[in-house]
Amino acid sequence: MSFAARMLRRSATAVATAGLVFSVSTVVAPLSESARTTEVVATAGVNIRSGPGTQYSIVGGLARGRSIQAVGQDQNGWTPVSLNGRQRWIASRYLTAKDQYSASASSSATSSGSTASTTTALNARTGAGLGYRVAHVLPRGTKVTLTGRSSGEWRQISHRGQNLWVSSRYLSGASSGGSSSSGSASSAGSATTTAVLNARTGAGMGYRVSAVLSRGAKVSLTGRSSGEWREITHQGRKLWVSSRYLSGASSSSGSASSASSSAGSATTTAVLNARTGAGMGYRVSAVLSRG
Repeated sequence: MSFAARMLRRSATAVATAGLVFSVSTVVAPLSESARTTEVVATAGVNIRSGPGTQYSIVGGLARGRSIQAVGQDQNGWTPVSLNGRQRWIASRYLTAKDQYSASASSSATSSGSTASTTTALNARTGAGLGYRVAHVLPRGTKVTLTGRSSGEWRQISHRGQNLWVSSRYLSGASSGGSSSSGSASSAGSATTTAVLNARTGAGMGYRVSAVLSRGAKVSLTGRSSGEWREITHQGRKLWVSSRYLSGASSSSGSASSASSSAGSATTTAVLNARTGAGMGYRVSAVLSRG
C-alpha cells in the first residue's frame, strides 16, 4: 500500500473514532451528582405531572411542606423529579430548596404539641387533600396530637409514629374555622330549603341522615352553627343541615340561589377538585391547578 493510501486510511479511522466517541458521550453523559440528589420542598399544594407542562396528565400531588428528589435542572419553568422510580414534573415556581425552606411557610394556626378530638369517624391521609391515600380511620372521640402544620382546612397530626393529615372540619379543640359545633354564628329564626336536603345528627357529612327534607320546606333555626352547617329543629329533634341549600339563613358559605353567583371569573388559591355537583359526594371531573 502506498504512503498516501496509508495516510488516507488513518485519517478516515481517526474521523470515525472521533464521531463514535462524540455520539456515546452525548447519549450516556450522566447528570451531575448535585442534580441527582437535590431535595426540594413544595411551597404550596401542587400537581405532579407526566411531562413538563399543564397539558400533561396529573399522576400525583405534593402537599405544602412535603419534599421530593429533583433529578435535574429547571426546564422552561418545570423541574424533573423522581416519583416511584420514574421521572415526573412539577412547576418550578412551587418548589424551593430544602435548606431554604422556612417553617413559617406552613402557615400554622395551631401550636405544635397541642391536641384535638375527632367529632366523627375521620380519615387520616398521607397528604393534605382528598386525593391522598387513607392511612388510618380514627374513631369518633379520638384524641390526636397536632404538629402545628396546616394547609388550608387540613391539619397535620402525629399518629402511631406517622405524620398524617385530617380535615379540621371534624376536629374540636383545634384552631380552625368551623371546627367547633358550639359556636353561634347566626341568630335563631327560620329558613327555606332550596333543594331536597338531608338533615343529619351532627354537623358533617360523616353523621347519619335522620330525615330528608323536601324542597321548599320551612325549617326553624336554633341559632347554632358549625362552619357551613346550621342546626334546626325538626319534629321535636335538633338536627343539622348544610346552609348551602337554605334560603333566608345567615351563612358564610352563601345559599345555592345567592345573587352573588352571577357570571364572572375567579382564581383558584390551591389545587382544587371540580365536581359534577355541589357537594363532596359528587364525582371529581377535573383537578384545577393553583392559580
